[in-house]
Amino acid sequence: MEPFQLVELAQANKLPQDGSADVIPAIQEAIQSITRLASMAPLVEALAAGQKPTALSPVIAALNATGARLAPQMSPAQTSAWRDGVLMSLRNYTVRAARIAAQKAQAEPFKYGLGSVDARLHELAQEVMDIDRAALLRLRAFGRAIRRAQEQKALPAPEERDMTVEEIAATPDAYVQLGRKLGYISDEDYQAAMALRAETDQEKTL
Repeated sequence: MEPFQLVELAQANKLPQDGSADVIPAIQEAIQSITRLASMAPLVEALAAGQKPTALSPVIAALNATGARLAPQMSPAQTSAWRDGVLMSLRNYTVRAARIAAQKAQAEPFKYGLGSVDARLHELAQEVMDIDRAALLRLRAFGRAIRRAQEQKALPAPEERDMTVEEIAATPDAYVQLGRKLGYISDEDYQAAMALRAETDQEKTL
């Protein structure tokens, strides 16, 4: 399974219940792909300094389209000022969250015009951030579950042996009787254990 597929499954909460050890590297890459998501902040600062970060291009294009649709009377300078203000507002999100939010916003009516765009973009971006955080937690839990399963498989099988007379003598009567009923304790061992217990109790009274 490829890392991007694991990310998509984790985002949709559809990761399998178990997996083999060879999936671990893909899980680690999937986790890194989320934790390495670029922040908007340095890119917005670069844009303000006159640079043109290519990672912002889809966000800028979507915002320009929304601005042109809602306020076609704005001049290019006004559109740029509005757009740059929105980008600055979104600087604490990842580029992925901002891009998805801006693209989704293109299809929204915004009956109150440009003034309602910013708040809605924050809602949409936060939804993406929440999905990514949840996916990250699920991927980490998935990896831990696989490791635990592999460790348990590597453990030696517990040794099967009969209880010793000393162990039977020290066991509460209810469990001793259950052991006899299930055939785990023979009559011979039971009699010997009871004799040992009686002898031990007598020594305690001396």
